[in-house]
Amino acid sequence: FNAFEWVIPTAFGVLILKPYFEGFLSEAGKDHYVLLKKFIGDFLEKGKEYNFSVIAAKQSSEKLSQKYNKSFSVSIEMQTKNDRTIKVLYDNSISVEEWKNASEEILNIFDDHYKNYPNDELTSKIKQFDNKPHRKLYITVDKFPQKYILKDDTEMMIEFKNQ
Repeated sequence: FNAFEWVIPTAFGVLILKPYFEGFLSEAGKDHYVLLKKFIGDFLEKGKEYNFSVIAAKQSSEKLSQKYNKSFSVSIEMQTKNDRTIKVLYDNSISVEEWKNASEEILNIFDDHYKNYPNDELTSKIKQFDNKPHRKLYITVDKFPQKYILKDDTEMMIEFKNQ
């Protein structure tokens, strides 16, 4: 049951769908991409101010993971070119600046994904989860050295190369 903490909705979320990313490929979309990066940076900054936690009944407290350290305040979900949704989870122990830097890198990964599909890094990582298309995918932003790890809800993990 510990992995269920990943599927708990966050207090504040941003959902970026496929048509939005496809719009960035046009000339007019490039300006909006800069605005999206700024919006997400401001969103993360505001969300980092809040620290939500999950509570359980006294009889069930052992069902909550003592090691889970991802934010329940904010998350970002992005849709891939092949219609998978990936939720980005942020480690609470890193700074808001690290959250923002990681978000820019992840947006760049998605930008590359939409420009170079199916010959991009994200597509090759997602293919390893193709046998279970119904499973939710997550990118976790972890502590230094900052890593981006693609996971599914069974905790199968694939690490992105450090950018």
